[in-house]
Amino acid sequence: MRQLREDAGRVVGIELQDDVREALGAAGFETFATPGALPGDVRPSLVTMFHVLEHLPRPLDVLREIREVMAPGGTLIVEVPHARDALIERYKCPAFMDFTFWSEHVLLHTRASLGRMIEHAGFDVIGIRGLQRYPLANHLHWLSAGKPGGQVAWSDLTLPGLETEYADLLDRLDLSDTLWAVAQAPEGPQNGV
Repeated sequence: MRQLREDAGRVVGIELQDDVREALGAAGFETFATPGALPGDVRPSLVTMFHVLEHLPRPLDVLREIREVMAPGGTLIVEVPHARDALIERYKCPAFMDFTFWSEHVLLHTRASLGRMIEHAGFDVIGIRGLQRYPLANHLHWLSAGKPGGQVAWSDLTLPGLETEYADLLDRLDLSDTLWAVAQAPEGPQNGV
């Protein structure tokens, strides 16, 4: 929100937790409890959800509510952990699975499930791509020590070219740790789906 505030005419946040919403308000941010609580004059042309969707008990309902308040043709950007993360799908790392499959992660997505959910909410999916946030040293540390932080503990195993190649390989194999979706609200009236 701080970064967007520099370039946007108006930045508002949606935050479910009262204490966090109050803290954001104290920091000068305009925040609301739900998309439906936005004032009528607020029709966002850009909505970002970075590691939010996987925490929501009714994500489809929230996406639909967002679509209903968005400006026609507005852009939705969603980033989520990938259910096919290499540490889950390929390496089958029990410690990582225990770390990832916790009570706060209600649902993890694949490219297909994320695309379907966004489409069912009434958006047009422009694209979904994989991103690799953590380097090879992190994966090796999970496999060896059973915990995160390998990129720090074993920073001597990090080389920029190696990291780029590893990330590209995981993306090609659909095993990246993160998915990034870009979608657009329909241009016509927002009548629900």
